[in-house]
Amino acid sequence: MTSTSPRGGATASGAFPFPTTSVDDVTTRLLQESSAEQTDVAGARSAEELDEEAELSPSPEGSDIAWNGMTALDETLEKIGVGWYQKCLLVLCGFGWLADNMWLQCIAVILPRVQQHFDISNQWIGILSSSIFTGMMLGAWGWGSYSDAKGRSPAFHLTLCVTSVFGLLSAAAPTFPLLCLGLFGLGTGVGGSMPTDGTLFLENIPKTHHFLLTALSAFFSVGAVLTSMLGLFILPAHSCPESSKATCDVSTQNQGWRYMLATLGGVSIIMALLRVALFRLQESAKFLVSAGRPREAIIALQRISKMNGDPMDWELADVYDAPPASASPPASAAILYGTPSPGTALSIGGGTSPTLRGREEFSDGIVRKPMAGTMVEYRARIDELFEPKWALTTKLVWVIWFFASAGYTIFNVFLPKFLEGKAVATPGGGGLTESLREYVLYTISGVPGSFIGAYLIETRLGRRGTMAISTIVTTLSTFSFVLVSTQTGVVASMMACNISATLMYAVIYSYTPEVFPPGLRGTAGGIASALSRLGGIMAPILTGVLLSINTSLPLYVSALFCAITAAAMILLPIETRGGPKVAMGGH
Repeated sequence: MTSTSPRGGATASGAFPFPTTSVDDVTTRLLQESSAEQTDVAGARSAEELDEEAELSPSPEGSDIAWNGMTALDETLEKIGVGWYQKCLLVLCGFGWLADNMWLQCIAVILPRVQQHFDISNQWIGILSSSIFTGMMLGAWGWGSYSDAKGRSPAFHLTLCVTSVFGLLSAAAPTFPLLCLGLFGLGTGVGGSMPTDGTLFLENIPKTHHFLLTALSAFFSVGAVLTSMLGLFILPAHSCPESSKATCDVSTQNQGWRYMLATLGGVSIIMALLRVALFRLQESAKFLVSAGRPREAIIALQRISKMNGDPMDWELADVYDAPPASASPPASAAILYGTPSPGTALSIGGGTSPTLRGREEFSDGIVRKPMAGTMVEYRARIDELFEPKWALTTKLVWVIWFFASAGYTIFNVFLPKFLEGKAVATPGGGGLTESLREYVLYTISGVPGSFIGAYLIETRLGRRGTMAISTIVTTLSTFSFVLVSTQTGVVASMMACNISATLMYAVIYSYTPEVFPPGLRGTAGGIASALSRLGGIMAPILTGVLLSINTSLPLYVSALFCAITAAAMILLPIETRGGPKVAMGGH
């Protein structure tokens, strides 16, 4: 592998090169991918030559030493580093995370207004939240599976487009059922953003920078802050009068919730257009290699290098995503991944990866083509997730996503309603405006959680310890919120709950794609996200029933669900700090 910098000299691995207008004078060859597109790549060879080499080349040989957990493709990504392309991808993938929480918080702040507008009882108003979560569940499963079969790019470009269209339609819904239907459609788009965008970003950054995936969750918190501030600006002036004696014409005086939906629909359109207009996404090299398309992976990496301002010429061996054939993996890797039979490619994340010939060779000697997206092949991915080496991790990760979502949703979605109720019973409490101010403080408190999480996961606590501790703090803070009686206590407890919950989610979203191999990452993460949405579907309905019994009962259930989540985190057998490792007492 050679590296040529347009500024002169080689760029160190992990540097932050910025694009430059300089043109490298290295002789280039023309690669034509379609009749309308030609791309200059320094030192590139024709597609036919690469295909022939991919067909004939054996697996790269390595020295007979212990495998350090870095494949040739991982080393290539380290050499590319974090440059202009990765920084743009961080922001644009962050839009998907921002949109996810932006819309969830929107439902939370407009829920009391919608309930009043359509005269819905406490028992049934939870259907509003359940509608968007149902769409999110299907969207997470669908887009996650599709990204494993067809690539990460389609989901990246389409999810926010779907979100914006249904957001605007929801703003014009004339009835409660049609509003719920619009939010369901919105959910199918935004629900696919976080799992697919997180996977795409993870696969385009060096392994030594995986902590950035946790920092990516800062966008999640920004989405909540954006919505809460818009709510404070829009809703008080465009909602029914707070006095119980005042009459309200909902068709003219209670339009604030519609303005909220329309405004956020416009924000979603802007983010979708920025993804398409200002950035040329390259398909994930990890995905392309796992799909048996190494030629396209080389071309994608060359383009990324050039966009970073440091053109590089990659060879076929540079994209091999398996340990050297003669290398012996460390004991923990052998336990996790098994020992490959001769000729079998061992994936960096753990499952058997396609060889560079575009086929998979398993220990039974059967050669299979890579998965292409049919139901049979989807079932094959599910079966691999439940093989002994992955079964416990898969089950615990899915339990974590379900109960974390259910507990967080009960607290978060109904918080404005809880705050308005406490404002009446709490000395010094105010009305709608005061409760919305408190909600702004609640959302702002979550912003530091992402950055604290990014630091803690690289300490001795690792991913598992950070997750468990933050979830335990969330549990205790939820209990405190129920028990306190002063306004200061209410605000302090809910802020403590949000900062710890944001930290918890930041690590969950980082741990999940790290622990699974590239060929299973989208499917495992997609199902995990779908289960998260399932928890979100059930939680509002359960809360509506519990509210009719006692206003504090839902919060006790929320704390219980968080405690179950913490227990599952403690039992996780794999720590991913520094690469997947079996914990003591694990597999």
